[in-house]
Amino acid sequence: MKTYPGGTPALRGVDFFLRTGERVVLLGPNGAGKTTLVKIIAGLVEPDAGELKVFGSRPTPGKRRWLSFLFEEAENLYGYLTAWENLLFYGRLAGVPERTIREKGLELLSAFGLGEARDRLAQNLSRGQKQRLALASTLIQEAAAYVLDEPTLGLDLQSQNDLIARIKELPTVLITTHDPVLAWEVADRFIVLKGGEVREIAVRSDLAAKGVHDPETLRNWLLEVYR
Repeated sequence: MKTYPGGTPALRGVDFFLRTGERVVLLGPNGAGKTTLVKIIAGLVEPDAGELKVFGSRPTPGKRRWLSFLFEEAENLYGYLTAWENLLFYGRLAGVPERTIREKGLELLSAFGLGEARDRLAQNLSRGQKQRLALASTLIQEAAAYVLDEPTLGLDLQSQNDLIARIKELPTVLITTHDPVLAWEVADRFIVLKGGEVREIAVRSDLAAKGVHDPETLRNWLLEVYR
């Protein structure tokens, strides 16, 4: 549970789990508590009550290093560092071997269309470039699980498509999004939050029985749940 100063409730007893090898998508309207939940998992926000476990036990700084985070609005980046320096920083912070950082960093810059922006300060990049760099900085770590908060924000259609392909290659992922296309393409399980509470948990077979079979019918189902 989490209530912000002034009495605004953000989370009210959210209860769910993430299995190894599973891609779970958190959906919900603005103010549902998705980003607050991500920040609690990351250790940036302390819950008022409840228990969080990472790989079976209470999270320690060491265990949180097994997770790699993308925060909303590209908050991963340091504006006074270049695109390349951001990748080096996050790779070193995660303990990735130097040779791996440089090889994977170059591959990620190319994959996200940032090769020509390598030596530009992050603060001078466009919104979409910042988002792609934030994603690259998240993926440079060989993490046990990835937590991605609104990963398609600011991305064009091609970049969204490239991201979906990348996410399908990741081992274990928790994603928050408003994007029904992303959700439908990558999710093994769907969790819907509203008002800080879990309203629905469904796997694909559950949704098929409700007539959900593509992004558009997923959008319609979500609108019903949000009411």
